[in-house]
Amino acid sequence: MKRKLIITILFTFLFSSALFPAFELSLIPKFGFQINLPNVNSSKFGMNYYRSLESKVDINLQLGYKFKINNNILNGISLLFDTGFDGTFISIKNPYNYQVNKIDIFSLYTGIGLKFEFHNFKSNFILPENMTLGIASGAKYGVLTGDNLNLSRIPISVYARLTLEERFYQTEKYAFLVSIDLFYEYMFFNKNDINKLFYSYDVKNYHSVGFTLGIGMMFGSK
Repeated sequence: MKRKLIITILFTFLFSSALFPAFELSLIPKFGFQINLPNVNSSKFGMNYYRSLESKVDINLQLGYKFKINNNILNGISLLFDTGFDGTFISIKNPYNYQVNKIDIFSLYTGIGLKFEFHNFKSNFILPENMTLGIASGAKYGVLTGDNLNLSRIPISVYARLTLEERFYQTEKYAFLVSIDLFYEYMFFNKNDINKLFYSYDVKNYHSVGFTLGIGMMFGSK
């Protein structure tokens, strides 16, 4: 069943790419880390960020339209629907760097993105030859936050992501991708859930920053 589903999806991608030359789709599994920054109001320690480092996995899908640009800098600009799901942890440590709470969270996210593909960019320095710079922003919806939490409201986060991508074209309509992302997230949660999410710490707001590395594929015209 899974094999048939994968074949069907790949066939749909290839058919859409052939039928619509400006169609673009990328699928990139990503792995990395994030630093959670819960801003805690404490009468003893004042307002503090009780930082914690957590792993992160992300399956990113982007689908959209590529506008060709005829100049010596850009090959095209893509307007994309950004979606996928990720898994990480809601976590908090006390001021002495001791873990006091850690909850699995899996989230579905949706947003929009732009990618700027540079035209035959060549450099003898660090920058890649076929560089693509991307930005994306949207919202994440927590779909699982552990067992028996009974939260008043699932956590919702807004995110912003900056992506540097290298494309290795195998044909005019297919390429392997290697990407590095830097991201920022701000999570909204119900104040009634503070005891369950943050072990009774008075968390005023919850930020996360981090990076991921990805290897995937792209269907679309060169």
